[in-house]
Amino acid sequence: MPDYTVRVDDNFHYMDSSERYTAGEYDTWDEALAKAQSIVDDYLLRDLRENPDIIAVTPVHDVR
Repeated sequence: MPDYTVRVDDNFHYMDSSERYTAGEYDTWDEALAKAQSIVDDYLLRDLRENPDIIAVTPVHDVR
């Protein structure tokens, strides 16, 4: 049984748990963290491509 579950909430549906989804279950912290980071990075890169004039902030991934 996996020890870590990545669940995703978004700010467009604040406090609406019916909009939450599971992005995967992982055996290690590092696998779960990598998935969470990829979700954030994908969103930021997509947003940057759609809005090239936006000022991008580099996400900080070292949460330990």
